Amino acid sequence: MIGVGWDKCTVLHLAEHLTPYPGRRVHRMRVPRAGDDGTTVWQDSDQLVMYEGDYARIGDRAVRAGLVREGPLGAARALLCPVAGLVDLACGWLERHRDLSAWGVAPNMTGVREAPVTAL
Repeated sequence: MIGVGWDKCTVLHLAEHLTPYPGRRVHRMRVPRAGDDGTTVWQDSDQLVMYEGDYARIGDRAVRAGLVREGPLGAARALLCPVAGLVDLACGWLERHRDLSAWGVAPNMTGVREAPVTAL
């Protein structure tokens, strides 16, 4: 990661998709895709309700586990870590610590329901 915090770490979004945890939900949204004739077609898609609020704690755990190397990249702070190791650590952390059962969702989210236990 270059110049951003753990809340922007896409690898942690992958871990969310792979891990069953209490309060895991999906919502329905319309997304664009290319139609056969090249035009934009809008279709419904189930998307995992994301929560970045605990990403900093997961990142701190990764640092303590020795997965993360830090250094400058130009004027920015850069963090380097192995993706597979970070995903494994994050999945384990989410299974043990995350519970979003009492967490509400944004009012603009429609079709909110329990997420399947399998990866999306």
